[in-house]
Amino acid sequence: MNKKEKSKIIFLSGLITLLIILCIYALNGFAPFGTKTLAVMDANIQYIDFFSYLKDVIAGKNSITYSFGKTLGGSNIAVFSYYLSSPFNLLLLFFSNANLYTFFNIVVALKLTLASIAFAYFITNRFETSYKDNSILFILLSCGYGLCQYSFFQASNIMWLDGMYMLPFMLLQVYYIVQGKKNWNLSIAVGLAIIFNWYMAGISCIFTGIWFLLECCLYAVENKMTFIQFIKTGIRYVFAMILGVMVSAVLFLPTIGALTNGPRGSLSFKDLLDFSFVGNMLSVIPKYSYGAHSDLGFAALFCGGLAIVLALSVFFNKEIKIKIKIVLGVFLFGILLCLYWHPLYLVFSLFKFVGSYNYRYSFLVEFFILFLAAYNCVYAKEKNNIVKTGVVAIVFSILNIVLTRHYTHQEKIYACLTVAMIIVLTALYISSQLMTKQKTKQLLLVGLLIVGSIDLGINSGLLANSLCMNDLEYTSYRKNQEKIIRNVQNDDQSNYRITQTSNRVMYEGNLTANYDEPLSYRYMSTSGYTSSPDGTQLEFLNKCGYPTYADCLTVTNTSMLGIDSLLGVKYVLTSENYTGLVKKNNTKLNGKYTYTNPYYMPLAFTSNNFDAIKNEEGYLNPFDYQNLLFKQLFNTSKDIYKPVKYSVTKKDDSNTEINLNTSNYKNMVYYGFVPWTSESESYIYNGKDVITKYACWLSPTVFHIETNQSNTKLRVESADSNFNYDNAQFYALDLSVLDQCAQTARKNEVNISMKNGSIDTTVKAEDEDSYLYLSVPVDDCWDVLVNNKKAEVKSFGNCLYAIKLHSGTNKITMRYHTKYKTLGIGLTAVAILFIIVSAIYRKKYSKEN
Repeated sequence: MNKKEKSKIIFLSGLITLLIILCIYALNGFAPFGTKTLAVMDANIQYIDFFSYLKDVIAGKNSITYSFGKTLGGSNIAVFSYYLSSPFNLLLLFFSNANLYTFFNIVVALKLTLASIAFAYFITNRFETSYKDNSILFILLSCGYGLCQYSFFQASNIMWLDGMYMLPFMLLQVYYIVQGKKNWNLSIAVGLAIIFNWYMAGISCIFTGIWFLLECCLYAVENKMTFIQFIKTGIRYVFAMILGVMVSAVLFLPTIGALTNGPRGSLSFKDLLDFSFVGNMLSVIPKYSYGAHSDLGFAALFCGGLAIVLALSVFFNKEIKIKIKIVLGVFLFGILLCLYWHPLYLVFSLFKFVGSYNYRYSFLVEFFILFLAAYNCVYAKEKNNIVKTGVVAIVFSILNIVLTRHYTHQEKIYACLTVAMIIVLTALYISSQLMTKQKTKQLLLVGLLIVGSIDLGINSGLLANSLCMNDLEYTSYRKNQEKIIRNVQNDDQSNYRITQTSNRVMYEGNLTANYDEPLSYRYMSTSGYTSSPDGTQLEFLNKCGYPTYADCLTVTNTSMLGIDSLLGVKYVLTSENYTGLVKKNNTKLNGKYTYTNPYYMPLAFTSNNFDAIKNEEGYLNPFDYQNLLFKQLFNTSKDIYKPVKYSVTKKDDSNTEINLNTSNYKNMVYYGFVPWTSESESYIYNGKDVITKYACWLSPTVFHIETNQSNTKLRVESADSNFNYDNAQFYALDLSVLDQCAQTARKNEVNISMKNGSIDTTVKAEDEDSYLYLSVPVDDCWDVLVNNKKAEVKSFGNCLYAIKLHSGTNKITMRYHTKYKTLGIGLTAVAILFIIVSAIYRKKYSKEN
């Protein structure tokens, strides 16, 4: 195949894919043609805020190294390398924050277009002896990769799509290594894939090992390969992969350093001993249907109606050697096994339990299906082979219909539509291959391309419409939220935290998972939701009453005035009434007012009581734990939280009444926590008002109880008797004691200069027993110096800094360094230098010979 023909296939593959996507967008009202967006689920909850944060990073207004907007403050290098390091994100420069959903849709379209281009590049170079008649088939198969089921099903996880377009480049270089060519091109491809998204690159790198074995087996059948040759080729492959990891080390090593600080850095190797199956492999047949969603045990792999027929026909093609058929069959079974056998499922989930987005690696299987189809195209020229393709289409169609008999009515309709299209496509394909008149043959092939494009468009359109939403409210919310934060920061330029009880994305019962607005709007808070959290922060906040879910987010959709004050929360954005807070003004934006916390404490103040600090032993409820913190920090015997008497009355099977003695309500703020033994759909009411949905995903543990009377009645509505009322905890926050602590803290306040990754202050201490309390999480990447010497530090609550002061003047400097940064830069530099030198040497050697 000459370069002109290759370029034509590659160009048309990308162009047709892009046109199909644009048609889907235009016909269904997706931005930029309408208001629909593919940014749903985690994309709507997290990624949109991350993109806004990245815009600030590019503009120099925020930092990747360290950001105080990440929960209580932390490194964002792992957030960047997982969510944001795609080169396509540079297009953010051309979009405002109000148009991020449009940006999202456009980048999805561009990544999928590049995926088709990459697959076309792969097959036109992998099958260089192909016939010219395969051009249109190759284009259709390439479009099938860019528009496979995975593409729009996982489009909301936009950072995973980088793995799709990098995979063909990586596998082509594996093929070249087996052929004895271009060793270091694989290193470059692997290095770039890891930099663009290390997670999907990890999955693809594992798959390159399978592909290496496949290419070696195919090479051995065609050309014979001795064991020594295999070992030498294997060494070249392994060395190229290692070199590729070194190319990415500048970003990958700091990412590893950041991940090891969190609870999600461990791997589940012990689960490899679970040899069970997660489903029936035959489910791939009925799931090969328009609009099918993947669920655990039911993988949907649609990548074109003709593609599956051509792929299966490879095993009935007489022109293909029986040994090759065996090799391809074994690898097809093995690759499908990756979807259904637990050990392999775990391996391709990178040794981590996957609680959502099952089969996040299914594009690997779809790639292999399309590879089989392309392999068949190269050899399916004999009349007998082409007729067998029709038989395969009929058999597959019958199985598809039969196996969907227990599916829903809509799924059956889509299955019938899919089967009908398979028959039409197969008929067009057979006709085009049997036709002897060249013009008629070309017309049939063009018709095949058009119908095949419609086939892919139907599936992609159904998936896009089933996984989308309207972004009608985002622009106005963004504008109002920016105004809220700007007004607060313009009026008060000191250091403090801001929290809020309602965010942009709110669910039934006052629940939310939208905790990344501090990064998006550049303010300090107590909330965060990322895949790379700081474990000590999560544990500390959980002990204080803000629970952790999935080891990655802290639920802070209420205001616990005690711990909030200690953490320097000066402003609360809320639509609710909170005793103790003072309304800043009567401006209501995004359904919430701005309140001032009169009991807030500075982020830095001196204390003489840190020798008494110790870790608690045994279980302490959130209120007693906070009492302990305040007693240790302020050397007081008074509790800020005091227990409240209560009684429980069972009204009926689904309603329980709790009577609280709130006779001292005038200077108290009340909170409750009712432990549950299992999750359920429960609600807690204060009178007729819902306080919160409870005992479920994203629900708080501690809830606020607003009251203005001596007796308060709560009602727990739950169909399940899963609450431990005997150990329920109801406490009242004594505002007078909290105020005494706040006054002490402000009296000892220390003015500090805080920027992302740097803190500076000067403190005068009267004696050697003084400490500086700093509401900044302890992290071994902070270099803390007092008068240019390494500081003695303690960990308050096993989370926050307590820095030992010396008598006299203490000049404190804190600088955050990125773990493994220098080593990463060095390894990347060495790898790039090696590749350049070897390329020069190879070029010089080839000229001499």
